[in-house]
Amino acid sequence: MIKKTNFNPAPLIEHMKSVPYELVHTALYDGFNPEQPETGQDYYDRRVYQYYIETGKFPNTNEEAMARTLHDHAMKHQLYNFIVGHNYLKTVGVMGGHGLLRTDTMYRQIIFLSKQLTELGFLMVSGGGPGAMEATHLGAWMAGRSDDEVEEALSF
Repeated sequence: MIKKTNFNPAPLIEHMKSVPYELVHTALYDGFNPEQPETGQDYYDRRVYQYYIETGKFPNTNEEAMARTLHDHAMKHQLYNFIVGHNYLKTVGVMGGHGLLRTDTMYRQIIFLSKQLTELGFLMVSGGGPGAMEATHLGAWMAGRSDDEVEEALSF
């Protein structure tokens, strides 16, 4: 027999009012305008990431754990809606590697691998975080550019 538990959603609802997570958010870069670099300080995805950095890798309350889970679920749903229009056999995902520094040789290798795969028609996806995932998207963005241009981008 399954034991019934008494779940009180009130603390979670109150907690959700105090965090930058949204259950349904389709535009991670709301508020960012590439022609106005100063807007890069306050867009949705950056606010969520800053909050994550401030509160730590491991949630310290059940409400925070649930809020993060709901946020991740919403992001997964949006990613699925994006990918469904692409050939899944030509989709390459890179996850993890948050600690990979831009000076690491593996970071450079991921950029060139991602660049080559994108040029071959593959869709590169990641969790959007720093390190290896950032290198994945930089490589995809550099598709069609020369290796010298990639090296120039890496020199910054």
